[in-house]
Amino acid sequence: MRISLHNSNEAKVLSARAPHKEDLRSEGPKADTSLGSQLLSRSSRRGNSFECGHSEVSDDDLIAGAQAGDQQAFVELCRRHSSIVKSKILRIVRNQEDTEDALQDTLLRAYTHLTSFRRSCKFSTWLTTIGVNSALMIMRKRKVRRETYANMSSVDTGIAELQEPVDRSPGPEGIYLKQQTILLVRREVEKLHPSLRCVVNHYYGSECLLEETAIAHEITLAAAKSRLLRGRVRLRSSLARYGIS
Repeated sequence: MRISLHNSNEAKVLSARAPHKEDLRSEGPKADTSLGSQLLSRSSRRGNSFECGHSEVSDDDLIAGAQAGDQQAFVELCRRHSSIVKSKILRIVRNQEDTEDALQDTLLRAYTHLTSFRRSCKFSTWLTTIGVNSALMIMRKRKVRRETYANMSSVDTGIAELQEPVDRSPGPEGIYLKQQTILLVRREVEKLHPSLRCVVNHYYGSECLLEETAIAHEITLAAAKSRLLRGRVRLRSSLARYGIS
């Protein structure tokens, strides 16, 4: 369903209490779509009363409020940063309708995973990363569709036959192996020297720039690069023993 950030359908105001993940799961995909529509609709409105109360508040205070259940604070965060995210998505998908869909998915994902945001990097950086991932998912779907139509072949009657697309999703064994690999990597990261481990965890776990990692740990950018490189080298060496490259 296409929902525009600037021309969205009017949606009912969300309840004052932020829904738990259990509530979203119990309502199913229809509820997710409705919630995404409401977030887009409310984040695009200007001049509402909630903006008067939040427009002068810092991002850090808004994040704290949003994580405590203040939905108006989250809407204000989206209002501030969604235009940047939308521009980034549009440069990737190059299609207005897909851009709106990806932006809706981005806001919904950010809303449902807000409690996992550790504020180790800027909210705009975190939101943009989610937006890029949503855009890339759309691009992968496009690729599958192109490959499907490319496999069309003509039979003697001249009627085009559409071949069944190949299911490239991992099976149970592949999922299990991936999970075990992730656990192994995490275990090896914990074995790193604290000075290396904190940089590796911050850089990869918080999805932020290396410059932000350096600032967070009060070290120079050169030192952050050095520690990240040394951490990678030691991880590569330890994981090689398990056949992981």
